[in-house]
Amino acid sequence: MDPSQTNCPKCHAIISSGSNYCSNCGVPVSDKALHISIGRQLWIYFVSICLPPLGLGYTFKYIVSPSSQNKRVAIIAAILTIVSIVLTIWATMGLINSLQTQLNSQLNSYPGMGL
Repeated sequence: MDPSQTNCPKCHAIISSGSNYCSNCGVPVSDKALHISIGRQLWIYFVSICLPPLGLGYTFKYIVSPSSQNKRVAIIAAILTIVSIVLTIWATMGLINSLQTQLNSQLNSYPGMGL
């Protein structure tokens, strides 16, 4: 066996040393947690605020990580996503009510037109 290869702890298939998962059974073979840089964190927070549903994807991706930093980023992304969704719904309802009020006032200014 080549020194750059190891065996999977579950199925004992031969895997290369740089692999994070076994190609045969999919078991994680390294304990290496994903590192999130400051730039990546800012991108995740930007997506969570500006494209709210997509922020949940990052939440699910990083919440299962063993790293406490990754879990913190996931929780912050979830909170920003939820706040952004609530604010979007609130602003949309305000816009709809405003448009409905304007439409009703315009329709009421034309009495006797059969409306």
